[in-house]
Amino acid sequence: MASSTVAVQPAAAAGTPIGGVRWVLALDKRLPARLVQGCVIPSGLSWAPAGHTKAGEEVYGTPPGYDKATGSWSPATKTGAVVGKADALLFDTLPTRNKRDMGRPIKLTKMGLEFAGGRLYVTGQARTTKTQLAAAPGRQRLAVIAHARLLSGPQQASGRPPVPDTFQFAVQGRATVTKALADALGRARCKGRASGGRGRIRAGARLGQITAQILPSAATGLVGTADAALHLWAADDSPVAVVASGGPTTIGAADEQYHHFVLPAGTRTGLACTLGTGCRPASAGFTLPGQLALSYGGRTTVVAGLAVSYTLASDGSSLPTVAGTIDGAAVTIASEPGNPNPRLTDDFLARVSAALGTTVSGSLSHIDVHFTSTGAL
Repeated sequence: MASSTVAVQPAAAAGTPIGGVRWVLALDKRLPARLVQGCVIPSGLSWAPAGHTKAGEEVYGTPPGYDKATGSWSPATKTGAVVGKADALLFDTLPTRNKRDMGRPIKLTKMGLEFAGGRLYVTGQARTTKTQLAAAPGRQRLAVIAHARLLSGPQQASGRPPVPDTFQFAVQGRATVTKALADALGRARCKGRASGGRGRIRAGARLGQITAQILPSAATGLVGTADAALHLWAADDSPVAVVASGGPTTIGAADEQYHHFVLPAGTRTGLACTLGTGCRPASAGFTLPGQLALSYGGRTTVVAGLAVSYTLASDGSSLPTVAGTIDGAAVTIASEPGNPNPRLTDDFLARVSAALGTTVSGSLSHIDVHFTSTGAL
């Protein structure tokens, strides 16, 4: 396979934006012995040694940490590329009697993944460790995963339910060496009598089993719930009754009660995530099924058509606006720029006051939303 320099896909390209990658590499069991024959010893940098598999394969990886990365990922269409930042592995060289026979240590750095031509490649830079001030080599396809498993969904431990408000991609498969990596390892191996011609790694050799968790900075919320508490008081400080129907469930009693909504099928809410966790609404929003009947002194008004939309603040917090209708007339119910806990608008309170025949005050507590099913952008 010919060596090639990789053109990195920009982060703005279509797909889900990525913030990090968590790597695990189980080296093919025969590879370390073949490398040693050429005076080369693999060791971990940010991909630290992590013991051995049951089959005796040497394992290197980033967990529980990760490598910061940029790029975008779309396994459904097999497009996208992600690029890491850290040094991953070192292929160090053993000393020889004749220094001229020594190889040059190389390290693999800025590791990533790329879809190209229907295939999945492991990409990165293979550079000698003695030339840090020289121009960095171009990115290359260092390995190919011919039959990769491509997974996505909320994070989930074995035997446990999915973790709400999370999303990640995963790649797993056996990788083989490309000519670019074979050439780099050839530069690391010792020469002449020191190697006796042994230890040469050729294109197509087995590198090992690669597992990569690809951690996004955004996702789509698909299935979830929302909790909100609307408390209203009349002019005499007595409570306005709030009765839910047609969807929400009222939980608790008196001042402690709140309404629990199951988001309708077809919801697609843009989420901002921190490395695939803590995903929170960032754009679009969702509707809340059902209605709330507000009653006082024998008079009733109905709040329906509830919809929550979001903007994302500079500090990463989600700022909601709640809209709906009062007896069929559109109204903004709660909104306050810069505040994740929006207050009831003067317009909403005035309309409720007019409908119930008393001055009404009140509050809408924080809107607590969680997504149990998430997907890609």
